[in-house]
Amino acid sequence: MDETRQWLVLGHSGTRGEGLDGAPPWPVLLEGLLAGQGLPVRIAAIDLFPNGARAAEFALRKVAEAAPDAVLVSLNAYPCAVPVVSREVRERFGEGAGRVYAKVERAWHRHTAERRAPAAIERAVRMIAHRAVGARPMLSVAAAAEAYTLVLERLTALEGPRPVVIGEVPFSAALRRRHPRAMARVRELQALVRPVAEGRRIDWIDLGQELAGTPDSDLWQTDGVHLSTRGNELYAAALARRLRD
Repeated sequence: MDETRQWLVLGHSGTRGEGLDGAPPWPVLLEGLLAGQGLPVRIAAIDLFPNGARAAEFALRKVAEAAPDAVLVSLNAYPCAVPVVSREVRERFGEGAGRVYAKVERAWHRHTAERRAPAAIERAVRMIAHRAVGARPMLSVAAAAEAYTLVLERLTALEGPRPVVIGEVPFSAALRRRHPRAMARVRELQALVRPVAEGRRIDWIDLGQELAGTPDSDLWQTDGVHLSTRGNELYAAALARRLRD
């Protein structure tokens, strides 16, 4: 009898290994660590852009299709915390221009995340774009909180797979200096979602606390958003300690 458990991560570009150049992201590493502890698990990850009720409906549909034993909700603050130029382009010039710029922006992020551009050039390009066009987060904190809240409420109301919320480490110090309001938005998102989790007795793993004091050089790629190879290893190890029960 196969006792392998099935887990699903509601994640983002980081959980699928953006910028890792073939190195495994933390969901894959976590599988191996838990197997070594006698807990055979298969972990699948999907991207969830947490934009309100429609995003929650998408997430719950994917959960129903996968029928996992547990759902790891990686609380992704990036869309509501870090300003990007693509949203300002969309507001000024329309959806078509916004989509084109977003593709260029994602390609540039991949380029810098993979360390193909010198840091000075990366900073200069970002500064020029922000000053010329302006930048805002892709969505509001309220929209992100609504999506995550609905996912947690519906999972527990339907007595479905057990959810666990992962509060992520909130970006590198360099990124937080560039965007001084980013941390306030991260805290606001967590302040809206955490009472929902606690009220429904959902485990909350605060990786910011688990990895406090870890040097940024051990955690981040050059963009300050995506985990490095070593950062994914540290994430997986911290989660394995907390999730094995």
